[in-house]
Amino acid sequence: MNIFEYVISFVLLLVALAITLMLGDLARAFRERQLVALHWLVPVWVLLIIAWQFQLLWGAFELHKLQKDWTALEFGLLIGLTLILCFASRLIVPGRVALDASSQIEKPNNAAFEQFRFNGKWAITCLAIYFFCAYLINIFLFDLGIYSPNNVEDLALAVLLILLICSNRPSYWILGTVLFALASMVGIVVLSPAHYAN
Repeated sequence: MNIFEYVISFVLLLVALAITLMLGDLARAFRERQLVALHWLVPVWVLLIIAWQFQLLWGAFELHKLQKDWTALEFGLLIGLTLILCFASRLIVPGRVALDASSQIEKPNNAAFEQFRFNGKWAITCLAIYFFCAYLINIFLFDLGIYSPNNVEDLALAVLLILLICSNRPSYWILGTVLFALASMVGIVVLSPAHYAN
């Protein structure tokens, strides 16, 4: 087993733990649905985060084809990206604390949406940071151009998420979620490292 395989094993462990905890949070929120108003956007974003975690894993498995020698800094960047995505997964499902805080400052008729937005906006912020960091890492680590189609997708996803974070209206969040889901379907295929060499 070489050092790359050890690091990929660590990335796999982090992502597996994050997915397990996120699904546990979702199951807990469902069981406590009398106390926690669960908006339908929550499971949609859970699925989107899981999709990007799988994309990260698949991309990590393909990295050895692009780069044979790795430095500690490069591995650190890979682990850092993984941790940002894992942190997003821990914030996306609201808990009872979010209900108490959001109900004090928001209208009761929008309680489920506001409860999702209370911590969900921070999960989406983590996703935006993840895509912006991925954009920069692709430039400096894989020599992708600033305007490379394989790289601009990351930047476009980050900008879309930032616009979504700045919105307070449920209709904008629904539209932004649909746009992000569509862009994710394309991005998960296009952003695979195997396409970087093409």
